[in-house]
Amino acid sequence: MCRWICRGLKLSPAALDLSGADGYRVSLTSLPHCVSGGGARRLTRLRLDSVLLQRDFRDLLGPGGLPVLEDLEIINAVLMSKIWWIGSDTLTSLTFVNAYCHSTTSGCSVRIAAPRLASLRLEFPLVRLATISFKMTSDAQACLAQASIRILDQTYQEDDVGEREPDDNEDKMRDLCSLIDSLSSVTSLHLSGFQETKQLLLRQVLDEANPWRLTPVPSFPNLTSLVLEDCDVGNNLRTLWLFLRSTPAIKRLALNSCGFFLSDSLAGHHRNASDVQITHASRHIPVLVNYAAMAAAAAPSRSVTKEVLPPALGAVSEPPPLFDGTTRLYICYICPFAQRAWVTRNCKGLQDEIKLVAINLEDKPAWYKDKVYPQGTVPSLEHNGKVTGESLDLMKYIDSNFQGPALLPQDPAKRQFADELIGYADAFTKALYAPLISKVDMSDEAVAALDKIEAALSKFSDGPFFLGQLSLADIAYVTILERLQIYYSHVRNYEIAKDRPNLEKFIEEMNNIEAYKQTKNQPLILLDFAKRHLKANTFSLIKF
Repeated sequence: MCRWICRGLKLSPAALDLSGADGYRVSLTSLPHCVSGGGARRLTRLRLDSVLLQRDFRDLLGPGGLPVLEDLEIINAVLMSKIWWIGSDTLTSLTFVNAYCHSTTSGCSVRIAAPRLASLRLEFPLVRLATISFKMTSDAQACLAQASIRILDQTYQEDDVGEREPDDNEDKMRDLCSLIDSLSSVTSLHLSGFQETKQLLLRQVLDEANPWRLTPVPSFPNLTSLVLEDCDVGNNLRTLWLFLRSTPAIKRLALNSCGFFLSDSLAGHHRNASDVQITHASRHIPVLVNYAAMAAAAAPSRSVTKEVLPPALGAVSEPPPLFDGTTRLYICYICPFAQRAWVTRNCKGLQDEIKLVAINLEDKPAWYKDKVYPQGTVPSLEHNGKVTGESLDLMKYIDSNFQGPALLPQDPAKRQFADELIGYADAFTKALYAPLISKVDMSDEAVAALDKIEAALSKFSDGPFFLGQLSLADIAYVTILERLQIYYSHVRNYEIAKDRPNLEKFIEEMNNIEAYKQTKNQPLILLDFAKRHLKANTFSLIKF
């Protein structure tokens, strides 16, 4: 078998998938030798299913072993060595499902130390923690953005070690608590299978009052999405709410097939999550009604305080005390580009730190161009003695230079897609505005641009936005779409979201976000502006 694998590696494939058939496990004794011969120089994805991993295989998982490996999946594998060190310099995604220690070993330790790891998926029966321990080093935690931990139903294999004998549940629970604590930097966390039938309730790993916890539950400052599936949460959801106190950036909480009790005494409990889903609850069905009522009651506590907006400054207005150490965002209320920076500032909760200065661009004060921003356009940001402009650049500047929830993900794939979307925003705007300022009802370029956005919204399935969760990519488009939806409906009798369900859902969800809602203009104001400034004959026919 390995001889054929080595022959295949001579072709320098980019992906390799090795699977044993019908319970037969392939022994990869000569794979390290094949790889050392240069056969893996292009290997970016490796999937191993039902294999025997010999001791020599460990060297492939360390620095330089597989020089360009990015995605590693190890499923139903038997580990033939006590120590496994996964420290690849290029690895970004790791999946470890249902691994076993061989009967010749007394236990295995898997150390995850890949410095560029962005996505981690671990699945194992709880009892297997008696023989396999998973540890995350600080290097591996640095870039980790997404993590999934699933506790499987118990099944016994002939290779399992000591799993039939009674073991110390306290040691297993301490290992599990330590593993979850090491995920404190992630933005997305999925926990599954924490069930009472497995003697494992969610509160046993999230409640620091439990005796097997050696350290308090850490803060999860970057966590925006928490999904709990097939979990027994416990009485009154108390543990869950206590845990959510350490997740200041949480935006989405999903409870799928979870069992829990709820009492009326919790109806006023504070909650940060703005998107709560409950599906297929197998027990306590009446809870759904009570929980929905509680969510509705808590909604006002999650809303952003309505900001009192300053009046727009015109030609005769005096300038603010410029460059006095105050951070100021110069905007025009009607401008979609300035609105991008404004929404970014609101989403990060910087209303107190970044002061708004509204400029009337139709009666622009001379001091704005002479003393603040020579280009004379908005938006611009006065910060640390200098002024930065250009809306797409300014969004990134605000996100990276100020406190608040991160609006760009750490996941490399999502980060790259965000860059592509933001880079396309100007071309999208030009393609959609062109028919509005010409005699063309609707151009092929405009339809293609809308279809491209519709397709982009389906790339990630963990939310209604471009990257699943709210990001700068959404802010780059929503202020443009706000106007296009109104203009095309009134001027071209064309609904941009019709037959585009992803775009329709995106607009609906954005309109529920207070940080954005507070920046929106009334449709009549936008139409009046278009009538006066867009060079389209059809705009002059609009009656108010």
